[in-house]
Amino acid sequence: MSETFLMSRVGYDKLKAEVIQWENVHMPAIAEKIAAARAEGDLKENAEYHAQREAQGLLQARINSHK
Repeated sequence: MSETFLMSRVGYDKLKAEVIQWENVHMPAIAEKIAAARAEGDLKENAEYHAQREAQGLLQARINSHK
Protein backbone atom coordinates (compact mmCIF):
# COMPACT_ATOMS: atom_id res chain seq x y z
CA MET A 1 0.00 0.00 0.00
CA SER A 2 1.47 3.36 -0.93
CA GLU A 3 0.60 6.68 0.61
CA THR A 4 0.05 9.90 -1.29
CA PHE A 5 1.68 13.11 -0.09
CA LEU A 6 0.95 16.57 -1.34
CA MET A 7 4.06 18.53 -2.25
CA SER A 8 4.73 21.93 -3.73
CA ARG A 9 6.69 22.24 -6.97
CA VAL A 10 9.51 23.90 -5.01
CA GLY A 11 9.58 21.03 -2.51
CA TYR A 12 9.53 18.48 -5.32
CA ASP A 13 12.36 20.21 -7.18
CA LYS A 14 14.43 20.39 -3.98
CA LEU A 15 13.90 16.70 -3.25
CA LYS A 16 14.68 15.75 -6.85
CA ALA A 17 17.94 17.74 -6.69
CA GLU A 18 18.88 15.94 -3.45
CA VAL A 19 18.27 12.52 -5.01
CA ILE A 20 20.37 13.47 -8.05
CA GLN A 21 23.20 14.56 -5.75
CA TRP A 22 22.95 11.35 -3.73
CA GLU A 23 23.13 9.28 -6.92
CA ASN A 24 25.82 11.26 -8.73
CA VAL A 25 28.06 12.50 -5.90
CA HIS A 26 27.60 10.50 -2.72
CA MET A 27 27.17 7.01 -4.20
CA PRO A 28 30.30 7.24 -6.37
CA ALA A 29 32.26 8.54 -3.36
CA ILE A 30 31.13 5.58 -1.27
CA ALA A 31 31.99 3.20 -4.13
CA GLU A 32 35.52 4.65 -4.21
CA LYS A 33 35.87 4.18 -0.44
CA ILE A 34 34.65 0.58 -0.76
CA ALA A 35 37.20 -0.09 -3.50
CA ALA A 36 39.99 1.42 -1.37
CA ALA A 37 38.95 -0.64 1.66
CA ARG A 38 38.72 -3.78 -0.48
CA ALA A 39 42.29 -3.20 -1.67
CA GLU A 40 43.50 -3.35 1.93
CA GLY A 41 43.03 -7.10 2.05
CA ASP A 42 40.97 -9.47 4.18
CA LEU A 43 37.36 -8.28 4.10
CA LYS A 44 36.23 -10.29 7.13
CA GLU A 45 38.21 -8.10 9.50
CA ASN A 46 38.04 -4.85 7.54
CA ALA A 47 35.84 -2.47 9.55
CA GLU A 48 36.13 0.34 6.98
CA TYR A 49 34.82 -1.95 4.22
CA HIS A 50 31.84 -3.01 6.30
CA ALA A 51 31.08 0.57 7.38
CA GLN A 52 31.09 1.78 3.77
CA ARG A 53 28.90 -1.12 2.61
CA GLU A 54 26.43 -0.22 5.34
CA ALA A 55 26.55 3.46 4.33
CA GLN A 56 25.95 2.43 0.73
CA GLY A 57 22.92 0.36 1.70
CA LEU A 58 21.45 3.14 3.80
CA LEU A 59 21.93 5.70 1.05
CA GLN A 60 20.40 3.38 -1.54
CA ALA A 61 17.39 2.84 0.73
CA ARG A 62 17.06 6.60 1.10
CA ILE A 63 17.23 7.08 -2.67
CA ASN A 64 14.66 4.33 -3.25
CA SER A 65 12.26 5.80 -0.71
CA HIS A 66 12.34 9.17 -2.50
CA LYS A 67 11.69 7.93 -6.01
